[in-house]
Amino acid sequence: MLNKDTLKLHLTVMTDTGTHFSVFLVTPTNIIKFTRYLRRFFQQRLGYIPDYHLFWFATPEGFVVTLSAGLIVRRSIEEFYRMAVERNYITTASPLYIGSSVKTLTKTLNGLAESHTPLPNKHSYGGSALTGDNK
Repeated sequence: MLNKDTLKLHLTVMTDTGTHFSVFLVTPTNIIKFTRYLRRFFQQRLGYIPDYHLFWFATPEGFVVTLSAGLIVRRSIEEFYRMAVERNYITTASPLYIGSSVKTLTKTLNGLAESHTPLPNKHSYGGSALTGDNK
């Protein structure tokens, strides 16, 4: 179950990792393959894997996927979602927030997290690893 401490920790790491944020509502065909595709996308498009933090959780409408990174990632995020749909990792992607306001990011995620829905026998939230430095 997603609790407030976990959400707060991911928000802290997101604001430490990047200055640009995106929050999308997606309907995944496979959330794990979708999140793994992100690294490959960056490597192919940018030639390297930039620093970023990914956090996702289930809601009745789909999965909320949040990404924190630098401006270069923000500029390519819509292409990432378009290609993820083309490759059938997700069926839809709707932007909920794209910007650089920590206040708006926090307000958006806190509101969406209230509708978190645990999935029976499956992960209902996840994201980038939280290392010992930020646990």
